[in-house]
Amino acid sequence: IGKYIINGIGIVSFLILFIFAPQMAHLIIGDIEGGSNLNDIVMVIRVISTSLIFIPLLSISKGYVQGHRMMRVPAIANVIEQLVRVIVIIAGSFLTLKVFNLSITTAVGVSVFGATIGALIAYLYVLDKIRKNREALKRNEKMTRAEAKITNKEIFNILNSVIVLDKIICLVVLVYLTFSSLLKPLFSLYSTSCLFKPSIVPPS
Repeated sequence: IGKYIINGIGIVSFLILFIFAPQMAHLIIGDIEGGSNLNDIVMVIRVISTSLIFIPLLSISKGYVQGHRMMRVPAIANVIEQLVRVIVIIAGSFLTLKVFNLSITTAVGVSVFGATIGALIAYLYVLDKIRKNREALKRNEKMTRAEAKITNKEIFNILNSVIVLDKIICLVVLVYLTFSSLLKPLFSLYSTSCLFKPSIVPPS
């Protein structure tokens, strides 16, 4: 049950980021002029959103293997994920800028896509290990009393609590991003007044 819920959350999160990328980009960049434009931010958000499809699958697979006391597989998967990500960042940026002479925005998109590729390669590695150790993973081990008492209802309650907390955090971030652009002139005025506040000279 948890597998389907986490996968569903990952897909829904991907769709939200991909569809509402323009609105989120506008919240991030606001009315700032110069540097990256709105389309650049939208592209990067949509590229990084693809990682939300594979990262939940990778996390569930590693947790499943760890639950069967196979600690080497998730450890190697972590190394593979980070190694592939770094290779994509370095090689992808170099090829994009020096070989294909593309824009910096494209290089950034290729770099952040490394998170998706790293998660995918690590996930395929874990799946291969699960397939090769299928018999060992199917062994019927005795459940502890604590495990036997866990019901699907309790699992749903825990996941609902996590989802509610996640929604609260997202709401706080969105509110901050919304009002930060509105309060920026006030912060600028305050910092300027503090910077140029006349110093008090003690009497001689």
